[in-house]
Amino acid sequence: MSMRIRTEQAARLAQTQFIQKLDGALARRLPDFASLPMHDRLPLVVQCLDAAERRGLRSEQGLASYALAAWFLGVGFETRSARLLVLLTRSLPEVRRVYAMNEWVRLMIGAPDEVAAADAVLMPALQRTAAWGAA
Repeated sequence: MSMRIRTEQAARLAQTQFIQKLDGALARRLPDFASLPMHDRLPLVVQCLDAAERRGLRSEQGLASYALAAWFLGVGFETRSARLLVLLTRSLPEVRRVYAMNEWVRLMIGAPDEVAAADAVLMPALQRTAAWGAA
């Protein structure tokens, strides 16, 4: 008798492994995150991944970048900027959208009340990554 893993089972297994991998990475780099009990950390990671996927992020890099940003700025941080929301839903390669989002987040971490200044870094970030591909 051969055992077959259905597509749905394989997807759930891969998702569970990624959740654990991301949790471990965040715990190694963020002492405050590591100090949370596991039963609080894992739902937070899942919430971040769900939010990132709703914004069109699918790669490990994109999902992890969103989770890290959400740790510092809060889940749903992207709703603070109409420009960032538009950028995340554009039909650009994900690597370009993530780079621009990370630039926005970097500025917001340093100056949390400066949404307009953070918005101003989006276009230059997209221009710097133009060689990475168009829609």
